[in-house]
Amino acid sequence: MKNLIIYTSKYGASQRYAEMISHALGDPATELKQCKKQMLETADRIILVGGIYAGKIAGMKYVKKMERHIKMKKIHVFAVGASAYCDDYLEEIKMNNMKNCNLTISFSYGQGTYDEEKMNFKDRALCRSLRKALQGKEVSEMDASMRALVNTQGKAHDWIDKKYVDMFLKKVNGCSNA
Repeated sequence: MKNLIIYTSKYGASQRYAEMISHALGDPATELKQCKKQMLETADRIILVGGIYAGKIAGMKYVKKMERHIKMKKIHVFAVGASAYCDDYLEEIKMNNMKNCNLTISFSYGQGTYDEEKMNFKDRALCRSLRKALQGKEVSEMDASMRALVNTQGKAHDWIDKKYVDMFLKKVNGCSNA
């Protein structure tokens, strides 16, 4: 089976996961902006690895745009975010990203990194102001992404773990579209 592993990575976590998946499957990982339509057409299975920003998975717009070229392919999305793994959070991410999409896509998740030093000014300012706004809230009132942001306390974290890739590969090789 020929896999096309495409990724888009703003701060490096998605690229690292794409490289782990690439190594495990024996197919190269390609940055999304280097992906050509012909690559999509010749692949049996398409794997998108992308970060979650404001509830949207980077690269999903491209997948939706190429829908007619890939509708008969097996499509898997590996989303990367700062939140700890949670089934409810993954379900919410799926719902946010599948609007107006007629493809059958399986979703997986891997916890990535958080480092304000690597963020651009806009992202850093947004995270800091959101964290400040959340300081008075009860934990029970926060969703998974809010709790993750508060728990970072502005410090750098690297949660990348091969266990997320192993869970993804088990799902992909079983072809479960859960």
